[in-house]
Amino acid sequence: MLNYKGFTLIELLITITILSIMMAIVFGGLRVGVKAWEKGEKKINSRQRVRVVLDLISQQLKSTRRYYVKEEGEKYILFTGDNKSLKFVSNLSLVPDNISGLAYANYLVKKGSDEKKEDLIFYEQGGPLINAGNEKFDTIDEESFINLFSEIRNLEFEYLKQSDDNENYEWQQSWDAQEERSLPKAIKIEFKEADQENCITVIIPILLETAK
Repeated sequence: MLNYKGFTLIELLITITILSIMMAIVFGGLRVGVKAWEKGEKKINSRQRVRVVLDLISQQLKSTRRYYVKEEGEKYILFTGDNKSLKFVSNLSLVPDNISGLAYANYLVKKGSDEKKEDLIFYEQGGPLINAGNEKFDTIDEESFINLFSEIRNLEFEYLKQSDDNENYEWQQSWDAQEERSLPKAIKIEFKEADQENCITVIIPILLETAK
């Protein structure tokens, strides 16, 4: 009697099916791992960019200059801001080709592609245009702005005011140096990243030695 050893067709099909399922599980897990790694890298890069940009903004705001302009015979400091925009003159330029150093900076928060999100955009002009007069400052096309942050939520500026008795301080939503006759003591930037619930808050003091 002959005794043949081997696998039947059914056994082979079962084995192939089991191997296919195992490979699907392995590659599925690998795919999930790669996506998680890519998402993590994206978050890290995004947060690094936020830190770098915030540091640059902080350095420029710390160097805010008490720069005077004249309008209709009245002399006042060029500094205006509300909770969604900020215009000031700084001793520090963020634009590499600005050889004068002195810079007029304009920060603006606008609606992003998603109505629930916002973009922070930035524009800067060098010293010669500042000396030409401030009537040019409000005629800048948004296409000339640089996008600093995208897909953020609820970015707002606030301004620290010192009381007349120099003992109390309060944050306010806007600042007009023409009315205040001075610069704020500090500026607060507060916002949320698109995928985060915790607020990022940065308080930037206006250095007295540069605000002259």
